[in-house]
Amino acid sequence: MPPLGLSEFYPLEAALTGLLRSLVEIESPTPDKPGVDRAGQWLAERMAELGAAVQRFPQETTGDHWLGSWGEGQGGILMLTHLDTVHPT
Repeated sequence: MPPLGLSEFYPLEAALTGLLRSLVEIESPTPDKPGVDRAGQWLAERMAELGAAVQRFPQETTGDHWLGSWGEGQGGILMLTHLDTVHPT
């Protein structure tokens, strides 16, 4: 499959912006484990909707870690992110 150009993303702009807004509106300050876990659960649900096998790695004092996997075998893409909003509620 050839790489997508920017023009292929324009029709998705409203939907993608809506998803991003939903995520950033989840209050998840760094020291608020329940808040960060809510953001993680939201992201896990989106990954599952896209066909990922989702694993949760519970943490005692900080937000849980999540892994979404698509496909099998070698190769692939690794995407990393943080879920806390850093700023206070």
